[in-house]
Amino acid sequence: FEDVVRNLRNPDQKIRISAVRLLRETGYAEAIVPLAAAVNDQVNEVQLEAIDAELSFFLVEPLSTKKHVALVVEVRSEGRAPAAFELGPLAVWPKTVPAELVDALLQAVDDENKKVRLEAIYTLGVIGSGGQLTLSEAAVARLLKALDHYDPVVRAGAARVVGRLQVKSAGDALLNAVNDSNAEVRYASIRALGEIRDERAIQALTEQLSYYGKGEGAWSALDALARIGHPSSLPTFEARLTDKDAPDRGERFHDACFGASAAVLDASKRSHQPRAPRYRRHSDQPRESQTMARFGRRATSSATPATTPSGYCRA
Repeated sequence: FEDVVRNLRNPDQKIRISAVRLLRETGYAEAIVPLAAAVNDQVNEVQLEAIDAELSFFLVEPLSTKKHVALVVEVRSEGRAPAAFELGPLAVWPKTVPAELVDALLQAVDDENKKVRLEAIYTLGVIGSGGQLTLSEAAVARLLKALDHYDPVVRAGAARVVGRLQVKSAGDALLNAVNDSNAEVRYASIRALGEIRDERAIQALTEQLSYYGKGEGAWSALDALARIGHPSSLPTFEARLTDKDAPDRGERFHDACFGASAAVLDASKRSHQPRAPRYRRHSDQPRESQTMARFGRRATSSATPATTPSGYCRA
């Protein structure tokens, strides 16, 4: 194992790539930290191999880079990390993510190679989905900085990762990104505001829903409002239940409205419903009352009020 780790620093890039692949095949969690250094190798091929290897340590099942179209043609997907991100948190083992790997991936987000940047930002989102990731203040600052990256693909990815990782302090940065020049960044930022449940964004999200009216922008805003589930959004949900111009989301669109409406109504009823009096059987009365009853004496009137149901007394 130590010899393979040393080869990660070998001047020959072929030997470095071979070392990365060997460490990946072992499946040892001990290889995660040594491999983090290779994430920012000088050679792009080594970087991508290292990022892919790190990703494999956290995935429950291997992920194919190809998909079948019409059962005949194989088409390469845009990347392994984005594809893994789409699978959601259940596709990831709840492993602790070393700080060395987090720092390496955030550094790679600023790499000159577009594919390295893409794989790095989404890999961070994937490995943190297991709930075993603690971001330092410096790491959070670098992640929020990615929301203002020159590459719109990175900005959109950063917004999605911020939402997935529940970075609560990202509210202001996401609100700014709602006005981004790129549509994908805007939609991702809107949905992320819902994922972090920032109630300060309710008015802005409602305005976005009104502005878009329909399509992906409207769906993103409605989805965010549904995740926040604030009572002030109830009229919006009810109005959208019968919306004929719902986005092409089918039942999912209306289910979001219905589910959010039901949740808000239920919470509202629970907060305003008067508490019903509790009753207990006479057998649960204080011992003094039971003793008096045995000797033929009448229990005090406070013990068995006439207004209570038969066989019960007020608690």
